[in-house]
Amino acid sequence: MKEQKQRPSIVWGVRVAARMWSLVLVVWLVGLAFFVPASMVLRRAALDSLGHVPEGFDLPVGDGAILIVGLVRDVADTLVVGVAFGLVLAWAWTVLWHAGVARVSVWDPEGSSGVSRVLGLGLGAWWRYCRLSLVALIAFLALLAVIWFPLTLGIKAAFEAMAEDRMVLLIGVGIGFSPIAKFLVWGATLRGAWELARPDARSPVMAWLRGLIGVFRQPFSTFGTLLVLGIGQAVLALVPLVAPVFIPALRGTPLGSMVAAGATLAASFLLVALFAAFAPISGVVFRPGHDDEA
Repeated sequence: MKEQKQRPSIVWGVRVAARMWSLVLVVWLVGLAFFVPASMVLRRAALDSLGHVPEGFDLPVGDGAILIVGLVRDVADTLVVGVAFGLVLAWAWTVLWHAGVARVSVWDPEGSSGVSRVLGLGLGAWWRYCRLSLVALIAFLALLAVIWFPLTLGIKAAFEAMAEDRMVLLIGVGIGFSPIAKFLVWGATLRGAWELARPDARSPVMAWLRGLIGVFRQPFSTFGTLLVLGIGQAVLALVPLVAPVFIPALRGTPLGSMVAAGATLAASFLLVALFAAFAPISGVVFRPGHDDEA
């Protein structure tokens, strides 16, 4: 029963996110604020491009994709600066609230889970969780290097020998293994964050390695949680960008703004739920009377 109890739980994650609804709102609002400059640039470009599309005309999938690529290319320089700025701030903010949620859940699960308390506890552990995120980044880059370095040599040799079939095969292998590396590091990092919240944890590196071992021990529950909550969050986050291309009624209208707000709010909810879903693996979050949550 103990091993079962320490598996990731989607139900647990959703319940914690619902209980921490104020944090979900703050995560949503702060995340939007970080990307306001980039979104304004992209929105202006999208309105200019889509304004030439007749009202009520449904774009074919291929034409819609070409239109998206074109409008992004036109504002690429400004967009890159805005996105880079937003990503750095979002990374620091994500480290903060992850640390806070973990500490609140482990230290005093019966107490208040208000935003100020979560962020206050997170601030005290920010540097430890920052190091954990850096370990994850290094591990991910190392895995990509392991995958792509030999493949690049093979692709170059195939290109010089004009062996197109072999070149396409090698590119496909790289494209196939890269998401696996992403999921592996993602799962290890989320698990490692809860390992680091344990009272006896000291080293972010060891916490991440324990998280990695946990991924291999429980691959189905780990990857299943990432697929349901993680991919769901990513899809919802893309709705404001993609939906107006295919639904004319959402282009620059109040309805479009409402759909975008609802989708990004739901994405923030799933983001908090995803992190909380791995709380059971710490072994110190479940309290007596909650064994049925497994």
